[in-house]
Amino acid sequence: MVCGSAAGVLLPPYIIFKASEMWQPWTEGGPKGQSCCSEPCCSKGSCYNRTAHGWIDGVTFKDWFKTSFMPHAKRQVGKKSVNRRQPF
Repeated sequence: MVCGSAAGVLLPPYIIFKASEMWQPWTEGGPKGQSCCSEPCCSKGSCYNRTAHGWIDGVTFKDWFKTSFMPHAKRQVGKKSVNRRQPF
């Protein structure tokens, strides 16, 4: 999973392996966030997870959202709003 913003910030990748368990060597030396982002959420580097099929699912998306996206989004300045669809 990769995520970039309109401001040009690229969050560290969230790497999902097809495996029944995670091995420590798989999580060493992964890429960090874009060099212009010095926030702790980017500087810690890649996040890792695994699923039986190797694809993102509801559980892994929730983990990505909590561990990668939200820490960065909370540090952004300015008003944050939800764009709600208006009925026709």
